[in-house]
Amino acid sequence: MGPRGMRMSVMLGLCVCLIGCDPYVKGNFAWKGTDDRGIEEPERTWLVETEFRIARDQLYFFDYETIWWVYQITDGRFEDDQFLAALYEDNLTPDPVLVDLRRVTLIEDGCCSYIRQYYEQLPPGRYLLKIAHQSNAVDMVRFTVVPAEGPRGMGTPESFEDDVESEEDFDEILRYSG
Repeated sequence: MGPRGMRMSVMLGLCVCLIGCDPYVKGNFAWKGTDDRGIEEPERTWLVETEFRIARDQLYFFDYETIWWVYQITDGRFEDDQFLAALYEDNLTPDPVLVDLRRVTLIEDGCCSYIRQYYEQLPPGRYLLKIAHQSNAVDMVRFTVVPAEGPRGMGTPESFEDDVESEEDFDEILRYSG
């Protein structure tokens, strides 16, 4: 094999190695909103939510709730100490505004790996949560935080009104049974 063939062989091997070593992550988000009002320290520090609902669409929480979330990794190759969770406020701005950035710990549970975190009493608005591995976003989800009176209590943005049915079309059984 000549020098040119050898260079091509080395380059091909390097490309295959890089592709094979590229970490990727796939997973599911699960959620639980809890009302912790009236619970004082030290009892509050003992609270850890254990039951979650897997969902990605039409996620709504009240502004008085603690929003617990889990990201369960279903597939991928990764180093467990390289995960970040970034929470952005996504309200009527050209780009989302970073609210919270944290290095998160991966929990191993025999059958799966997951991240468990929470946010306490976020102000009303729309949010974007991104999971990053080695500083590259691998997954994201959007959710909305509404005041106690619901989306209509948010006032101005017409985009919130699109998510809410009119009073005469509103059916609580259909709304909360899905």
